Amino acid sequence: MALAVGLAFFLEYIDNTIKLPDEVTGILKIPYLGPVPAIAAVAAARFIYLAGESPMHLRSVLKDTPLWDALLEVLASGGLVVGVAGSAAALCDPMVDPRGGAFTLGLGLVPNLALVTEAESWSPERRHRTRELANTALAVLRTGDALVRSATGWESVGDVELHGELPVT
Repeated sequence: MALAVGLAFFLEYIDNTIKLPDEVTGILKIPYLGPVPAIAAVAAARFIYLAGESPMHLRSVLKDTPLWDALLEVLASGGLVVGVAGSAAALCDPMVDPRGGAFTLGLGLVPNLALVTEAESWSPERRHRTRELANTALAVLRTGDALVRSATGWESVGDVELHGELPVT
């Protein structure tokens, strides 16, 4: 019993994670602004617009967070979530890694669809390699193109290049 208590104290002693607001200001020497009230505002929104060029970054900062849960609440309550450029790609699963055209895990909001966005900036070889690697529906979008999913199905805007069948809504 004493060994277990001693081990618990030892583990607490070597644990250097930040747990309290006072530790943020004391250890990191930065102000603590409090909890993020924006998450409740996001969950109550009817329209969310995600913009950004890096799907890898968006996925890493949203995955398994309260903010991601708030976005899902928007959809569950009949709201609209829109992603443009790399942000749109991050909402899909799989997600195209724009650095080389390979596939990786996306956020999964739109399963069984991958997007190549801003395709005009991709070399023909990279687009070809991505199409060859695709084991799911793939939409190639240039700037100004759009793929819109609604309760009634999909609508293409512009010159969307589709490979495979779009997932059923």
